[in-house]
Amino acid sequence: MHSREDLYRFLWKNRNNKNVVDMPQGEVAKSFGISYQRLSIVMKEFQEIGLISKQKHEFLLRYDPDKIPWGDKFDKFRAGYIAKKNLRESN
Repeated sequence: MHSREDLYRFLWKNRNNKNVVDMPQGEVAKSFGISYQRLSIVMKEFQEIGLISKQKHEFLLRYDPDKIPWGDKFDKFRAGYIAKKNLRESN
């Protein structure tokens, strides 16, 4: 089972000199070992919490993974994001 940190680090390793992911999503999913649908869900989450931005069909990685507070701090931040998302969807 891969974590979000593992995925972000994988994306970081597969970026160009402008911090744009250098692989199509289908190739990322296959190489990382997850379904395209699961990858799409996590990439959308990364966009909504500000780790990446999407410009047309390119994904720009906004932060070095070593500067992201993974672990408990990230998990709490993500839980807040999920709660807000669920609240928006229920209204």
